[in-house]
Amino acid sequence: MPAQTSRPQLPKRRTFKFSVPLDAVPILHDFMRRIGFYATEGEFAESTVAYALWCERMHHLTGPSFRDRETRARMWREVIADYGKPNKSGSFFEHRLEEFARGKAREKKGKS
Repeated sequence: MPAQTSRPQLPKRRTFKFSVPLDAVPILHDFMRRIGFYATEGEFAESTVAYALWCERMHHLTGPSFRDRETRARMWREVIADYGKPNKSGSFFEHRLEEFARGKAREKKGKS
């Protein structure tokens, strides 16, 4: 009789609910298909959470969009409109990068 090998205990899991705008679903599925790693939206979300926790960095471009519903809705509209375009100039994220750079410049100026 072969010796039983003990398998490592898997960590307990917690389920979270999240939603995205309905118009984002087709492009999410397209992105997941093109990437080829994720079988489900949950796997994609879990991967994104794991990456964010590993990086331990603030999401400077998307994080501030969650301060209020209007800003979040504007972010989603622009993300959906820009999906698949090679040139995303004028997009929400380009504006966010400009705001972020101005904020960093003000911080730096205030410290000197």
